Amino acid sequence: YWAREYNSGVSYAQGDVPNFDKALRGFKNATLIDAERLEAWRNLAYVYYQMERVEGAIAAYEHIIAHAPDDANSLYSLGVLYLNEQRDEDAIVVLGSLVEVDPDHVEGHINRAVAQVNLDAFSGAEESYKKALAVNPQAANPHYNLGNLYWQQKEYAKALGAYAKAVELDPADDDALYNLAITHLALEDMDSALPLLEQLSKRMPHNAAVWRELGRIYAVKGQIEKSK
Repeated sequence: YWAREYNSGVSYAQGDVPNFDKALRGFKNATLIDAERLEAWRNLAYVYYQMERVEGAIAAYEHIIAHAPDDANSLYSLGVLYLNEQRDEDAIVVLGSLVEVDPDHVEGHINRAVAQVNLDAFSGAEESYKKALAVNPQAANPHYNLGNLYWQQKEYAKALGAYAKAVELDPADDDALYNLAITHLALEDMDSALPLLEQLSKRMPHNAAVWRELGRIYAVKGQIEKSK
């Protein structure tokens, strides 16, 4: 009976046109027939998520974790769901368990840092971002997030270094380049900010903030027509 209901759920979930209502019924029945077979719970959580029924997905993942605390995929999915629901303390705990199980889980470290930032736990967030970088030094995103963390604390010199590294690793990241330029301005270094903003004016011609800062720098430098 378990196999019949489970396979029914799989069939409906993976069809050319998925029928998540019927898939949900099949996986639910499978969990009732044998609550200890976690593959049905994993699929149940997936279907709930696809149907945007977050509470159901969270409950399913919580059941999985209670019975398989080392399930890295479920720990990550549950942590992200907690984060999206602004349950930051729960996210920190679950993602902390994840990185204990899998210390090389870059996204686990990053998302844990995001939850820590939300709770103003800045030193913990910095440590989490650095752990992500220790796993993958070539990842641009942790450097960018570190820059945001330092900027939030008005540690502009540290933010400058982090944004510069993010741009070095991902030159196409316009947000990182913009933040680098603005950090130069925060450090009163208009000469370094100017070429970056001029570059951004070509890459982001619809970004009003870029033109505003360019106009201000040109005015300070006495280039009135350019400023206009």
